[in-house]
Amino acid sequence: MMMDFLAEYGMFLAKLGTFVILLLAIVVIAFVLFMRAKASGDEHLEIKNLNQKYEHMQLMLKSAILPKKAFKKELKALKAKHKQEQKKNPNLTSAIISMY
Repeated sequence: MMMDFLAEYGMFLAKLGTFVILLLAIVVIAFVLFMRAKASGDEHLEIKNLNQKYEHMQLMLKSAILPKKAFKKELKALKAKHKQEQKKNPNLTSAIISMY
């Protein structure tokens, strides 16, 4: 009698464990599919304006190569150029390196 009860209880636990594992597998698979679908929806093209980076590098090189007066003259001309561009198109964000 007790052995029958333990056998049936053991079978119940085996079925319950199988059901729980199956349910967890379904949830994990659904989550992975959802994340893949979400990740593929993030496809976009990112455009970076490299002008400022290269202008900064140019200024650093000129500051090292040119005499101080000539560099200040170049910097002043660049600031004037950026000011003109800003007047033409006020939506542009132009950053002159202020460390010089």
